[in-house]
Order: sequence, then C-alpha cells, then structure tokens
Amino acid sequence: MSLCKISRASFFACGFAAAIGILALNSPAQAATYYWTTAGSGSALAGGSGTWDASGSYPNWATDTTGASVGAWSTTGTDTAEFYNGSGTVAVNNTQLVGSITFDAGTGYTLIGGALNLTGGSINAVGNATIASGIAGSVGLNKLGSER
Repeated sequence: MSLCKISRASFFACGFAAAIGILALNSPAQAATYYWTTAGSGSALAGGSGTWDASGSYPNWATDTTGASVGAWSTTGTDTAEFYNGSGTVAVNNTQLVGSITFDAGTGYTLIGGALNLTGGSINAVGNATIASGIAGSVGLNKLGSER
C-alpha cells in the first residue's frame, strides 16, 4: 500500500511531505545542555568537587535542572556544560569534547587537568571561574559574561 496516492491534487503535497521526511533524516542532532551535579540521580542539583569524565565512571551530569536523570558526560562534542550552582574543583579527565561552557551567577568553579576541546567556541562566565585545563579547538574562543 502506498503512503501517497498520486493524483493531480495530491502530487505536490505528497512530494513536499517526502522532502520534509528526507530533511529530517539528514538533520544533525540538536545540542543539549548538561548540568554539573554531585548529588546523583533523583536529587536536586548540588555543586561541588568531582571529576569530569565521559567514561561513565563519574556520573556528574544531569540532563535538566531537576537532577532527575544523571549520567556521564556526552561525547557528541556539541553539548553545553553548565555549572548551575555551587562551587568546587573539577578535575577534567583526559580530553573532553564540549560545544560551550557556562558558569552561572553565584558559582565559583576551578577546572584543573586534562583538556577541553571546544567545538562551539564560547565560555560564558557569569559566575566566578578559573580554567587551569588546556583549551583546544578550531573554531576560536569567545569569552562571554561579566566575570573574568
């Protein structure tokens, strides 16, 4: 059975629907925002010290601000790392691919060790932040926000 009956009236509508379907299949995944937390799944986000790692050994990244689901850092290289609340020292393990990084107001974080490979090229520091990790990438670097 055909998905579209071909007639004069439906020819263009069917072709348009097929084109939209092809575009949807070829579209890249949308970047997500992951929130730093040391509280574990099902708990409110809690800042603090820990390890940034994509292996799953250190599940310190929540998929939303409720902390309902916590897991390892994404390896897509397009996602945003957001330090939402609290403060602490975060040890970057190896090289982590990240689209951009945000330090929210009222936070105070220090990133040490490893390297951050920026694929989106922006660091937004509204809160206090020190990055003592290597920074790499081929898209340039834009420092945004009111903090240094």
